Amino acid sequence: PAEERGAKTRALTGYEIAARLSFFIWASTPDAELLDDAAGGRLSTADDVGNAARRLLKDARAVAGMRSFHRQWLDLRKLETESKDAALYPTYSRELKDAMVEETLRFGAHTVLEGGDGFTSLLTSKKSFVNPLLAKLYGLAPPSKQGFALVDLPANERSGLLTHASVMTAHASAEQGSPILRGKFVREKLLCQVIPPPPANVVITPPKFDPKLTKKSQFAMHQTDPGCASCHRMMDPIGFGFDHYDAIGAWRTVDGAFPVDVVGELTGTDIADGDFDGAVALGAKLATSPLARRCFATQWFRAALGRVENS
Repeated sequence: PAEERGAKTRALTGYEIAARLSFFIWASTPDAELLDDAAGGRLSTADDVGNAARRLLKDARAVAGMRSFHRQWLDLRKLETESKDAALYPTYSRELKDAMVEETLRFGAHTVLEGGDGFTSLLTSKKSFVNPLLAKLYGLAPPSKQGFALVDLPANERSGLLTHASVMTAHASAEQGSPILRGKFVREKLLCQVIPPPPANVVITPPKFDPKLTKKSQFAMHQTDPGCASCHRMMDPIGFGFDHYDAIGAWRTVDGAFPVDVVGELTGTDIADGDFDGAVALGAKLATSPLARRCFATQWFRAALGRVENS
């Protein structure tokens, strides 16, 4: 018997399953119908749980759960404390940060709950939700009303959540976009590939902006220094693809005295391996990747259970 082997596992009760479903999908407590299902033994099979989950997803309360997931997965809590150089980014404000986060949370919930291939839409949709502040940042005409509206994004500039100002701002320094942080974000959040911490004897301060050098030239040492190369080859070539977006996610076409160079490279994945030209192309590549799709499912698992899959 399991008890004699010292097993620490057991089947969940109906009420425990109901609670897990409800807090995961609604970010709230079970309703009366879900509790009745638990009491009546109607959460005892995979089909039972699937039917209950589909009902919860059709309820308006599912929006709260979707928002919670995307806030965690995309590290959007970073924006609560994220500061930028005021001289370089005078328009960066609490109101703009809030608008950035709200765009992504609305977009994520809308895209997942509307059905279809949500993963592909998250990475390639040409639409998003903006208010007047975000419209100005994106170079769009303001919505006809003061709140948020679903709009077409600027052609060839933005597509999917990888190009959202919230994601770009959360993974940037105070002065400029960061190939390191943005590449690490893609590796860990979209591909579930962990970047090991740097060796203790390595200086991790990124290079300062130099208008006389291109971004790739500034970070060239990472490719040659033995203490840096193994990890930075996983991050920097991906991060370079985001260089059209400054530290607050605004579009730019020049990098100091040079045209922006956004040719990046994916390695160590699957059919998505190879060069890409900018973040829009990267999103399209990742949308075709079985590895990225599995990682997306893994991220939902982690959010649902509050732990990583091998712990």
